[in-house]
Parts: sequence; structure tokens; C-alpha cells
Amino acid sequence: MKNTKKLQLPKKYDLVVGDNFELFYKGIFNAIDPLRYDFELSFDEGNYGHSYRRKFEWTPTEKDVGEHKLSVTVRDDNGDEVDSSSVILNVVSMPASPESERVVLCVGDSLTRNGIWCAELYRRLTATDGAPEGYGLRNVRFIGDKVLDGAEYVGYGGWQFYSYNTEYKTGKFYNVYGIFAKTNADQHSLYKDDEGNVWKLESVSTSEIKIILQEGKPRTLSPSGRLVHESGGENSDDIIYSSSEELAGNPFWDSDTARVDFSRFAKSRGAERIDYCYVLLGWNATLLDESKFKSLAEEFLDNLLSAFPACKITLMGLQVPSRDGMGQNYGVAWKYYDKLQAVWNINRWYEEISRDEKYSSNVEYLNVAGQFDTDYCMPAKEVAVNNRSPLTEIRQSNGVHPEESGYLQIADAALRNFIAKLDGEK
Repeated sequence: MKNTKKLQLPKKYDLVVGDNFELFYKGIFNAIDPLRYDFELSFDEGNYGHSYRRKFEWTPTEKDVGEHKLSVTVRDDNGDEVDSSSVILNVVSMPASPESERVVLCVGDSLTRNGIWCAELYRRLTATDGAPEGYGLRNVRFIGDKVLDGAEYVGYGGWQFYSYNTEYKTGKFYNVYGIFAKTNADQHSLYKDDEGNVWKLESVSTSEIKIILQEGKPRTLSPSGRLVHESGGENSDDIIYSSSEELAGNPFWDSDTARVDFSRFAKSRGAERIDYCYVLLGWNATLLDESKFKSLAEEFLDNLLSAFPACKITLMGLQVPSRDGMGQNYGVAWKYYDKLQAVWNINRWYEEISRDEKYSSNVEYLNVAGQFDTDYCMPAKEVAVNNRSPLTEIRQSNGVHPEESGYLQIADAALRNFIAKLDGEK
């Protein structure tokens, strides 16, 4: 069912005393160019924060603790109302440490693979320094099969709910190692091996590239060799790799019982339970219809809740993609409008799942899009404005994978949500 509303606000955003909250209009209004419109904001009671051309921001104080209804009206060039809606801004106090250990599991795809947002969430919760300064909470523990700066997490490029619901060891995923002149602008370019199989670059660093089989039969990739450029990306030189590694399957899979077992996984990490789970998935499922997407998401939820019925699960929505970055990564194959609508659909499906009576006491939707600055937090570079002019412009070079500042914004959104959960335990 198509949603005709252009202004798509969640039920609420969580805010924390002393933490600057930003609401970016591009992430709440479904239009190719949202900043063509005027955003009018008002509160039912009081006058809080500041409204600018691209965003609203507010740093609440202790006297602001509680719920505040923010109304948003969008007008066109003639001053006519295009749409209107409202959202609750839920302000909570700075947190206190939980009395007993809380175990957190962060799960995701390539946006989680590098662990940046997980590590920053962990730092802000448990450290006492840094910028913004951490809260120094005790009894907070992250678990996973990867670790960055003390934060364990689970994240694999190219994965979706289906991947975490099955064994998912198919011979299609490899890391190749060497020294590579590749950048984020080369993500999703295609290369062919010596047997004619086509591989897609999923994630890139100077010494490691993850590749996913696109065409051909699953097979064992040569331990070393050459991948010849087929299409896409900026750097079209071949990939000469010195070693390769088939990537492991689903870390939640129990091969003894041939099923997903979150309890077994937690115990393997030295934890008796999982109290909170943050899920950042969806970019690899934008071609799925509503029924299939919801079915796979609910299977993941059912598997986790069957092991830990008290677990609080947060479904983190997707941010608005970069228009230039989408064209850079996918050429003309993916249409920006189509992927933009996929984001709005997936975010809406997440919220609908969270409101389902079966999940409403355990599952919450976290709207990341409104708290993410797509205009300035995606990878970008300076390029010539055209073939003949000496002038240059800044152009974004990745459609869906943020630069570091974007990952930090995702962490900030998760932080506010987590602190609100702790506040609800009082």
C-alpha cells in the first residue's frame, strides 16, 4: 500500500538533557528536494530550540524533562500547506548506571561492518572523556564476534535479515588481501575472475576488499590472483590480490541443531542473556516487497525473543541516500527516486512492526533519517564542474555508506534511545 503522506514523522524522538538534538528536514519529508519548501514548527506549550533552513535543533535542560509535542507544517512557494504532522520530543535526564549488568547486541550490514557507530555508542555510554564527553556508566557490556575500541558487535557487508535467519555460508563472500588503489567511490563496481565469475566490491580499504559473487556458480576463489575490472567505480585498474579468505556464515547459527540460537551465541561470548539489541539492516533488501521484508524481519525478532523474551529490540531505520553518491556507485542502474521511496517504505514497515500487538512491548522503531545530515555526512570530494571549466565543486561519492561523521550521528541517535530505555527502568 502506497503512503501518500509526504511528511513522515515517527511517534517520538528521545532527547537527553545537555545533548544537542538536531532534526534534519530532508530526513522527514518525502521529496526529491525537500529544501524547496518552508518548514514551520511550533510547540503546544512553550518555545524551545531554534528552527533554521535545513534543520531544527534544541539542547534541553533539566527543567525541560518530559514530553513536548512538536507540530510541523510544510508550505510551498505560494504559502499553501503541503502537509502537516506532529511528533513527541521525549526529554530524559542524564543517565545513572544500571544496578546490574545490561548486555547490548548491535547487529547490521556494511554500515555496521566497520564498527564505528557501535564503538562511539559504547564510548559515549561508558567513557568519562572525549567529545561529546562520555557518561561514564558502569554495568554496560556489548557482545559480538567483532570488536572496535572495546565495543563488540556483529556486522557483515551485503547482509540482510535473511542472512541472519539462516546458516548463510554459500561460498559467495570473500575478503581479498593486498595493496589496493581503491576508495569508497569504487564500492559496488564489478570485477571478473579467471573463470568468468563476476564479483561486486562491497567494502573497500587499502589492504582488504570484501567481494560478493554476482554471476556464476559458488566456488572456492583462488588463494591469490587477479580480478579484472568490468564496470563501475572510479579506479578501473585490476585487483591483484595475494591471499583470499572465505567469510564465515551466520554467527548466530548453531550447526549442531541446524537453527539460529541466540542463547548459544550469548553464552559463547560469556553472557547469560541479551537485554538490548540494536538492528541496522535494510539497504540490501530494498528490492523486497512489503510482505517478504516484514516476514524476514519478524523471523529475526521471533528467533531473538524465543531465546530472550525480555529483550528490548530497536529497529533502526535507514537514512536518506545521497543522490550524487547513488549515481557514482550504481551508474544509471539504480534510480534515486526508487531508492528514496524504498527508504520511506522500509522505515514505515519498521514502525508498523513495532506497533504490532505481538511485538509492541519488546520492539521499538528508531527513526535515524531525521537525525542524519545526508547533505554533509556522506563521503565527498572536489571535482571539476565540467570538462572545460577550471572551477571545482564538492560532489558526494557514496550513495548509502556515510563518512565518519555520519556514523557518529547514527551513534548519537542510538545513544538517546538507549538512555531513554534506562530512564524507563527507574
